[in-house]
Amino acid sequence: RKLSQPLLLVVFSCAFTRCGLVALWMAGHLLNTCEVRDLEEIVDCAKARGYTVQGEMFSGADMVKLAEEVFQCHGELLQEGLTGSNKARIMQHLLAGYPVLLPYPSNNY
Repeated sequence: RKLSQPLLLVVFSCAFTRCGLVALWMAGHLLNTCEVRDLEEIVDCAKARGYTVQGEMFSGADMVKLAEEVFQCHGELLQEGLTGSNKARIMQHLLAGYPVLLPYPSNNY
C-alpha cells in the first residue's frame, strides 16, 4: 500500500463520545488522499477493529492505526506532547500543510 501525506498524531483521549473520531474525520478532509469518508464509516471501522465501543477513542496508538487504514496515510504517535524536539517537528509539519491532532491530557496511552 502506498503511503501518502503523513498525519501526525499526539496521544488523543477525550471524555466525550466520538470527539476523537470527529477530529480524525476532519483531519482526513485536509489530507485529500482519497474520497472523503463518512463519519459513520470511520466509526464502523473503529468498532470492527475493537478500538471503540460507542465511538470514544482512548488510545493514541489505535487512532494511528485507524488513520492509516481509513486514509491510507502515515501516522505517528508522539509521547511527550509539545515539549522538547516535538515542538519543532510539529511546527514544521504544520508549515508543510499537514494536520496535527492534539489531545486532551491523559495517562491512558
